Amino acid sequence: MPETPPANSNRPARKPRRINSLYLFIALLLGLYFINYRPDIPSVACTDDIIATQPDVVMLGAVWCPYCASARRYFHSENIDYCEYDIERTEKGKRMYSDMGGGGIPILIVGGKYRINGFDERTIDRALALAREESASPQTESDGD
Repeated sequence: MPETPPANSNRPARKPRRINSLYLFIALLLGLYFINYRPDIPSVACTDDIIATQPDVVMLGAVWCPYCASARRYFHSENIDYCEYDIERTEKGKRMYSDMGGGGIPILIVGGKYRINGFDERTIDRALALAREESASPQTESDGD
């Protein structure tokens, strides 16, 4: 028969194993963070110099907008020339947003001609293709012969 320790033993009583649950919870949170981590792409503010180069896309957005962040990442990964007006931090952005009737962000102006509300890669690609096709097609004038 195994011996039982005396009742007046100097060993401290065992604490419940709550600490292991805490470690598991922290590991779970860290795992979720690293799975969902996407580095921020800094926005390219529209300045007079940038607008003069006629970027492919002008975006009206905000720093907190997740769809704007997705658009920035997409433009960066596809090497699409763009700039952004922050509708909350810049007067021109506020004015343009108001003039366009707002309705949500991002608002994308592609090729200076096509307006896209929201972020959709296929729609952006189609609008870019149309804008590039129009700018590449030769301007024909009637000869009058």
